[in-house]
Amino acid sequence: MDPGILFTAAGTYAATNLDDFVVLTALFALDRATGTRNTVRIWAGQFIGIGLLTAAAFLAAKALNDVPTSWIRYLSLIPIFIGLKSLRPRDRQPRGERPRTEAGTTLAVIGITVANGGDNMALYIPLFHGINEAAGAVTAGCFLAMTLLWCTTACLLTRAAPGPGTARRIPARLAPVAYIAIGATALIRSSLT
Repeated sequence: MDPGILFTAAGTYAATNLDDFVVLTALFALDRATGTRNTVRIWAGQFIGIGLLTAAAFLAAKALNDVPTSWIRYLSLIPIFIGLKSLRPRDRQPRGERPRTEAGTTLAVIGITVANGGDNMALYIPLFHGINEAAGAVTAGCFLAMTLLWCTTACLLTRAAPGPGTARRIPARLAPVAYIAIGATALIRSSLT
C-alpha cells in the first residue's frame, strides 16, 4: 500500500472538516453545559454524515469514469475558489441566538454535516476519481479514523474548557490556506497525468 494514499486522505479530510471540528466542539460544549446527554447522538450523527458524503463522492466519481480526466481536473478549482473567497474580510454579523439543545440530536448533526459538506464533495470526487477501489477503501477507512479523532478531540476539548473562541480562531485561519493548497495540488497532479 502506498503511504501517499493515507497522507492524501488525511490531509483532504482535515482540510475539509476544520469547520466540522468547530461545530462538533460547540455541540459537545452545549451538550455539557445543558446536561442533555446527547454525546452518543452527536457522535452517531457525525459518523453517518461523513459516511453519506463519502459514499456520495465515491458514487459520483465512479459515475464520472467515462468523463475525460482532463475535465475532472477542473473540479480542483472549486476548493481554490472556496479558499480565496474565505480569505476576503467579512462584515461582522450580530450573533444569533444560542443553539437549542435539539442541535445535538443525531438527525440534526447529520443535517449539519451534510449541509456543510460542499467543500467535502468538491475535493472527495476528484480524489476518488483518480484511485482504484482498493485505494478508495483505504481512503474511506482513513476518513473513518479521522472522524473518530475529530469527535474524540472535540469532546475532550470541551472537558478541558479552553478560552472562548479559541477553537474557532485556529480553523478560521487555516481552512482557506488548506483549501487553496489541496485544490492547487490536485490540479497540478491531474495536469501531470
